[in-house]
Amino acid sequence: IYVSTNTGLLEFHWLSEVLRYDKNAEKKLKEKYPDPKDYMKYINSLRLYNLLDSLPSNRTDDIVARIIFHEKVVPLLSDLKASFTQFLIKDVADFSSIYSYRIYQLMMRYKSTGYVNISLDDLRFMLMLMDKYPLTADLKRWVIDTAVDEINKKSPYSVKYELIKKGRKYTHLELKFTKKQELKETRDPNTIDWINGKTDSEGVKVPSWHTKGLSDGQIKKIACNVQEFVDANSSKVSNKERRGYLAVFEDWKPLLKDPKTVTTFNKVQELLDRTF
Repeated sequence: IYVSTNTGLLEFHWLSEVLRYDKNAEKKLKEKYPDPKDYMKYINSLRLYNLLDSLPSNRTDDIVARIIFHEKVVPLLSDLKASFTQFLIKDVADFSSIYSYRIYQLMMRYKSTGYVNISLDDLRFMLMLMDKYPLTADLKRWVIDTAVDEINKKSPYSVKYELIKKGRKYTHLELKFTKKQELKETRDPNTIDWINGKTDSEGVKVPSWHTKGLSDGQIKKIACNVQEFVDANSSKVSNKERRGYLAVFEDWKPLLKDPKTVTTFNKVQELLDRTF
């Protein structure tokens, strides 16, 4: 583990020791000390030094090792009650690059916004690259492109990135990502439903805003969740956009009132149906 401190980089191991069990250890000891008295004498000597629990006696076969965490790690684990990142193991199970895993982990920290901006120095530190790939071109080719391609192919998210310059030098990585739409089974819309006697196209009631556009009141209701709405439509936001959510939403209002463009926005009906 590497921890950045005021005086430098602190490095320490996760574990202080690992014991890999020998399933035949107890059998070997009894062969070595066939007399029960000698055997117990040896066991008592282990108790004297608190080593008795290192013996695999009365343990199930599925236990293959005992690990003891480093003393510096224990507080980090035992006090972990908040501010941790969660994601499904199956989402990353097919990754072959550790860079894909770590960058995906970074994305999940900002899952609610779908946006990450990290300096290249912090990215190198996060990935423990040290002196590897000092050139941005190599970092892009062997790390960023590799991770982004794999995340797009093998995870539930689609991600795009841009390298941001400050002056003549690339200084930051910007990631924008959205969850892929799940594939749904489709059927012929002209199929008659045996319950209601209507086809799918006849049974679906089109919301009025599809044909009339959103009213001022409906736009105001969506504005109550402006960040969520903008994030759901991040594909409409320019990569060079640096303004806040409200400013972007303000530009979209004419498009939301126009029936020709309002249906191109995601999450409209969901936010209109939401109760507070």
